[in-house]
Amino acid sequence: TTQELEDVYPNLTPKERERAITKAKKAVCLMKIGLECEYFEDKMDWLKEQLETYKLDYIILGNHFDGSDETGIYYGYPVSLEELKRYVSQVIKAMDTGLFSYVAHPDVVFYDENKQEHIDELEKISIHAAEIDMPLEFNLLGYKAMRHYPSQTFIDLCKKHHNRIIIGTDAHEPGALKDSKTYNRADRKSVV
Repeated sequence: TTQELEDVYPNLTPKERERAITKAKKAVCLMKIGLECEYFEDKMDWLKEQLETYKLDYIILGNHFDGSDETGIYYGYPVSLEELKRYVSQVIKAMDTGLFSYVAHPDVVFYDENKQEHIDELEKISIHAAEIDMPLEFNLLGYKAMRHYPSQTFIDLCKKHHNRIIIGTDAHEPGALKDSKTYNRADRKSVV
C-alpha cells in the first residue's frame, strides 16, 4: 500500500520511491498516485493547489453529492428529474475542467430507469464523454454488491455512443484489487 511504501521510504517523493524500487528490484516499476475526487465548483482552485502540492499523477471524478458533502443531497438515493439535471450538469462541468482522467461510476446517481426523460438526461454524460474522448467507468464495487449501478441502461448508452470504458475496482479495501473473479464476470458481460 502507499502507507507501507511511505514507511519504507519516508523521505522520498512518490517518483523518487518509484526509482528506488526500480533500482532495488532491477525491474521496471511504474506507480501512479491518484485520488477519486468530488466536483465542488467552489473548491476547484483548492483542488488544483492540492494536485500541484502533492504531485498527483491523476484524479478521477466521483460525483456523489450536490455541491457539498456536508449539506448537499447524496446522489446515490432516488433523485427527481431536477436533481438528475443538476448531477448531469455538474459531471459535464467537471469533465470540462480538464483535471479528471475519467468518470468513476457515472451512473451512481439513482435515476429512474423507467422514465425516458431520466434516460435522456443521463445520456448527455455519455454523449459528452464521447465528444471529448473521456473514459467512463464500469464500477466493480457496485456490480459485485448488486447496487443500482452499473446499470444496463447506462451500459447500453455507452455502447450506443462508443464510449471508452474502464473497468474500475473502486478499491475501498486493498483486497478488491485481487478480486479477479468479479473482474472476469464483468468482462464476460461484454461491458467494453
